Amino acid sequence: MYESHYILEYIEAKFPGKVPMLSRDIDEMLFAKKVEVVADGICDALVLRFFETQRAEGAQSSEWQARQMKKVDGGFKALAEWVGDKEFIVGGKFGLADVAVGSVCGYVDVRFSEYPWRRKYPNLARYIDKLEERKSFKDTVPVGQKIKDKIV
Repeated sequence: MYESHYILEYIEAKFPGKVPMLSRDIDEMLFAKKVEVVADGICDALVLRFFETQRAEGAQSSEWQARQMKKVDGGFKALAEWVGDKEFIVGGKFGLADVAVGSVCGYVDVRFSEYPWRRKYPNLARYIDKLEERKSFKDTVPVGQKIKDKIV
């Protein structure tokens, strides 16, 4: 298993006696999945932007890169609004939405550290700093790796 959405659903289905990461309340569940989709969209846009920057000089599209960054900006704005001043995004307890937001913010800190999300959204930065105190986050800090494949 290698796709995060499937992994979560598998764990939730196979181990129902554990504390659920996804609320059983339909509105909370749908909202958590919405947060997850936005976090995934931010990652997708950043990956597309990264690949565009790897293209040959003169073949890169600044318009394409700007389009991807517009998606990133909109996604971060939504995440910051949803977090507000809460400890956890959905239902007052740690869950899927928190993992999704923590993951995308960690990815951005590693891969796009120049992106000023922490300065633009201090409430989101406080929320992430608190999440990063959790053992599960400390044990899974993202690290950058060198991408060697040629971008065509």
